[in-house]
Amino acid sequence: MKKLLLLILIVLLCTAAYMLAFKNIEIGTLKTTNLEELEALDKELRSDIDKARELNETTYATKINELNSSIKRLTTSKETYAAKINSLSEDVDLGIVAIKKYKIEYLWTKLENYAKDNGVWIKLDLLENGGEDVYDLDITLKGSYIDITEVIFDIEKDDTLDFTVEEFKIVPSSTTTTTTTTTNTPTLPNDSGTITPSDANNTNNNSTNNTSSNTAQTVVVDASVLQATFTIKNVNIELD
Repeated sequence: MKKLLLLILIVLLCTAAYMLAFKNIEIGTLKTTNLEELEALDKELRSDIDKARELNETTYATKINELNSSIKRLTTSKETYAAKINSLSEDVDLGIVAIKKYKIEYLWTKLENYAKDNGVWIKLDLLENGGEDVYDLDITLKGSYIDITEVIFDIEKDDTLDFTVEEFKIVPSSTTTTTTTTTNTPTLPNDSGTITPSDANNTNNNSTNNTSSNTAQTVVVDASVLQATFTIKNVNIELD
């Protein structure tokens, strides 16, 4: 008898072990995971670990190198610009300076190429300042801080332009959405405010509608994209 019970117990244990290894068992909120699913989860986990290791060893290092390279270029350009300023004596006599005149197409192509090379969005507005063919350039840039400063230094170090950036401002980029809601309220011809049988029959013919509109504005600020504005004054531009 004992041998029979022991044999039955061994069979049950083997069956339970098989079910746990190759089948899913659900008892209420408890659910087991079979070997096939465990292998799939293990492969997925190993894949995520490999991706994280690749980001840490390759992508992150590359971005750090790019950032350091941009900082070096920014520092070099700044030092070169400062050296040019310091090389000029405060009492230097410049005499008669010839004012350069630019075609608007040439200016736009130059500025747009500098923006495109650094992945920056650009907008150019011409503002009259009272002189003949003389304008102020109002420029707006959108992009990262490093890319925006690269564009500005490219503009200022261009000897064919001789531009000086003034009134520089930089803020997080934002967009404004306007929503208008219109409401129609019917007005009954009966001044008493009650509906009479005759009013009910004539409502469709004699009623009027009062229309009201509500306008709401939503401003969304994107801190990952910066917006810079600056002015280049007294530029002689040929529009024709």
